[in-house]
Formats: sequence, structure tokens, C-alpha cells
Amino acid sequence: MTDVVELHAIAKGNVQGVGFRYMTQRFANGLKLTGFVRNMPDGTVEIIVQGRKVIVQQLLNELKTYFQLAEDTFREKYQLPTKQYIGFQIHQ
Repeated sequence: MTDVVELHAIAKGNVQGVGFRYMTQRFANGLKLTGFVRNMPDGTVEIIVQGRKVIVQQLLNELKTYFQLAEDTFREKYQLPTKQYIGFQIHQ
């Protein structure tokens, strides 16, 4: 049995045009997480990330701290992984 989860998160607030996708990729790669991040047309940012739940939560905490985001910035949904990602990418 594995403790790997997939998080689908939507970040809202001041998250576009501030290096958010770049820093998400940087933090995720440093934590050895996989998935992707992308801007959405409505001004939010979508994050799909896979890894151990405690490490995935660490990514969110690092983003909240780095960007000084409120606790309610992320809408989060955890589930079992739906597919396997290689690395962590920025999607356009």
C-alpha cells in the first residue's frame, strides 16, 4: 500500500503575474513532487500535484508563506492518483 495522493488545488487571489507558477514548480521539484501548474482564464491557478500527503501539504505551506497568502487561498481536493506524471511542469 502506498501513501501517495494526488491533490487538485485551485489557488485564488494575487496568483497570476507574480511568479507563482515558477515558484510552484521550483518548490515542487525541490520536494520531488510530480504534476503541473497552469493559469486559468478566470484569474486562478490550477495545481495538480502527486506525492506523499505530508510533502504535498508542505508545498502548499511553502507557497502560502512565500507569497504571504491567506489560509483560504486554496480550494483543495485529495484523491488517489489518476495518472502518473514525470517531473513537475508549467503548462500554458
